[in-house]
Amino acid sequence: MGIKSAVKEWMTEKYENWVKQPIEKKTLELENFVSQQVHTYGNKAKETAYKPVDYYQQRPTFHRGLFWIGVGLLIVLWIISGS
Repeated sequence: MGIKSAVKEWMTEKYENWVKQPIEKKTLELENFVSQQVHTYGNKAKETAYKPVDYYQQRPTFHRGLFWIGVGLLIVLWIISGS
């Protein structure tokens, strides 16, 4: 019985060192990598989604005012020309 338990203990040790620990290490590395990629691409998606809004907000107030005056005049002309 002593040999059987010694072999079992040796095999358990080899399994821990050669199979279980490398799998755990690689799994942890992949989880960290995926988490980092999700964070990176999530931020890029937010930047892309807000780009038109940021562009509009960064324009000088004078130009934004002219834009809305132009839009208002076009709507008024469209209404007048339709009647």
